[in-house]
Amino acid sequence: MRTRVSSELVRKQIDIWEREKLHKKRLETTEDAPYFPVVTVSRQMGTGGVSIAEFVAKKLNFRLFDREIIEFIAERADIRKSAVETIDEGVHSIVEEYLHSFMGKEGFSASEYLRHLTEVILVTAGHGKTVIIGRGAHLLIKNRPLLRVRIVCPLATRIRSLAERENHTLKKSEEIIKKRDVERASFIKKNFQRDIDDATSYDLVVNTDKIAFEQAADIIVCAYRNLFGDKGVALS
Repeated sequence: MRTRVSSELVRKQIDIWEREKLHKKRLETTEDAPYFPVVTVSRQMGTGGVSIAEFVAKKLNFRLFDREIIEFIAERADIRKSAVETIDEGVHSIVEEYLHSFMGKEGFSASEYLRHLTEVILVTAGHGKTVIIGRGAHLLIKNRPLLRVRIVCPLATRIRSLAERENHTLKKSEEIIKKRDVERASFIKKNFQRDIDDATSYDLVVNTDKIAFEQAADIIVCAYRNLFGDKGVALS
C-alpha cells in the first residue's frame, strides 16, 4: 500500500494545522516536546527518486508529499488544476511555468508563489513523520530534525532507464533529462542561490547506478534510524 496522500487530505490536514497552529505552540511553549524528523528527497530525473521516496515513506510509516504540494498551492491561489499539471510536467523552466500559470490571477507574483510554497512545506514539515520530494524543501526547512537526501545516477544510466520506462529513443530521453536537469538546477539557483549538485547541501547522497530502489530506501531508512531512532527527538 502506498503512503502517498490525496490532495483533499493535504488540504484538510493543512487547514487544521494552520488553524490550530500546533507546530508554533510547540516551539513557543514546550521545550521538551518530541519532534518527529522529516526526510527530504532531491533527485535527478531517471534515478528512481520518487519510487525510493515511496519505499522510505512506507518503511517509516510516514506521509509522502510530492505533487500534492503543488495541487494545494493551486487550490490556495485559486489556479486551475490543469495549469498545475502542466507545471509539473516541465514544459518550460519551472519558475517560468509557475509564473505563466499564475498570470490569470491578478497580482500573483513570483514572491507570492514562493511564499505559498514555503508556507505549505513548513506546515507540512511542522508535524514531522513526512517525506517531501523536491521543490527546495531541503533548503526551506530549518531549525528542526531533518534528513536531507539526494538521489543521483550517471547520465547514461538515467537515459536508458527513461527510454525503457517511457518507450522513448535514447536521443529523446537524453533531451528530456538534460532539459529537466537545467530546469531543476535553475529553480534552486534562482530562488535559493545554491547549486543543486552541491553535496554539502545534503546529509546523504545515494547513487542508484548499481543499487535497486528498495535497497536505496533501506540505506536512507538506516541513516534515519541511526540519526533519530524510531521516536521523536527533542529540538535543542
